[in-house]
Amino acid sequence: MTKSDIAELGKQIKNGTKTAENIIDWVYGCYVDNENHVLWEKVRRLHELDEDDRFRQVSIIADTLKTSLGKEVFAAELEAQAEDLLDLRKADPCKADGVAACEELRDTVIENVLHTDPYYLSIARIVYDVPTKAKDGSRLEDGEFVYDALVVSICPAKLSTAALGFDDGEIRELAQRWEIKKPVRGFLYPAFSDRTEDRNMVLLRSKIPEEETLFSAVFAIREVPASVETQKAKFGEFLVSLDVTMEEAAAISSNIIEQADEFTDGIIRKDQLQQIVEQAGASVENFDEAYASCTESGDVSAEVVSAANTVISTDTCSIHISTDKSEMIKKQTIDGVSYILVPVDGEVTVNGVQVR
Repeated sequence: MTKSDIAELGKQIKNGTKTAENIIDWVYGCYVDNENHVLWEKVRRLHELDEDDRFRQVSIIADTLKTSLGKEVFAAELEAQAEDLLDLRKADPCKADGVAACEELRDTVIENVLHTDPYYLSIARIVYDVPTKAKDGSRLEDGEFVYDALVVSICPAKLSTAALGFDDGEIRELAQRWEIKKPVRGFLYPAFSDRTEDRNMVLLRSKIPEEETLFSAVFAIREVPASVETQKAKFGEFLVSLDVTMEEAAAISSNIIEQADEFTDGIIRKDQLQQIVEQAGASVENFDEAYASCTESGDVSAEVVSAANTVISTDTCSIHISTDKSEMIKKQTIDGVSYILVPVDGEVTVNGVQVR
C-alpha cells in the first residue's frame, strides 16, 4: 500500500459525508468500560444516521487511515489471508450471522487490547467503486472494480477536564464525563494496493505495532513493522556500525532530505542508501552487515530517519541547526582540545538578548 493509495481512499471516505451514496455501508460500534464490560453496542447503516452522527463516524474511520505511512500506519504482509474478515464484510450485520461475526471480532479485540480507560470500538464496512483512469491520469466515471474492505478503529475514552460552570443561578463544578478521542489502534483489511484489493496485505494503525497482541491474534503477519522509535534506534546503530564522523552523519541526513523525491513510497532502497553514504564521504566497508542489522525490523523510511533539524550534542551542550545547513559545522582540534566550530554571520542573541 502506497501513500497515494491511502490518500485516495481517505479522500473518498471524507467525501462520504457529502454524497447520498456513501462509501461507508454500515458501522458496528460498542463501548467497553475499563473492566472489559460492553456497556453499549449497535449496528447502523450510515445513511440512516443524522448529519452529526454521520460526521462523527466518518471522522473516526478517516482518522484511522490518516497519517504518514511508516509513522503510525504500517503496511504488513500476511502469511495467510484472514478468511473470517473476508466473510464478515459480506455478512449482513443486521441479521443473526452478521451480528455473531461482529461479536466474535469484538471479543477478540477485548481479549487482546490492554487499557486502563474505557474505549469505543468501531467496525465499518467500506465499498468503493474504483474509477478507472485515462492514460493522461484523468479520472473516468465508470469503474471496473469495487473495493470492499473493513476498517476497525479503537478510540480511547478520557475524562473531560474539571471545570466550573454557571448552573441554575450558581457557579458550580461541572460533572466530568468520558469523551471519545481519535483512534489510536486499528486496521484496514484487505489493503488497498495499486487501486485494487490485496488480501495478502493489511494496513495497521499503532504507534508501537510490535507490542500489539491484537494484530497477531487477528492476522498471520509475516513480519510485524517496527515503531518509529525502533526505526530511529536501528538507523542510529547503522551509523555507529559504519563508524561515521560528525560531519559524515550530518551529511547523510542532509542527503536523505535532498533526495526525498527519489524514494519510492518514502522507502530508501539499499543501493540508494549506499550511494548516500558514499556521497557523504563515509566508508562503506561494513555497509552490507550494517544494513542487514538496520533492516531486520523493516524497511528504512526516509521520513522517519531524516529530520528538519540536526542536533549535535556533547556532555555540556546541544547545537540545533537546520539539516540543510549542517555542513557548516566543523570539528577541529586546537592545542590538543577538540572543538565544534559554528560559523557566525548576522545577529547573535543570548537568551533572546542581542549582543555584540
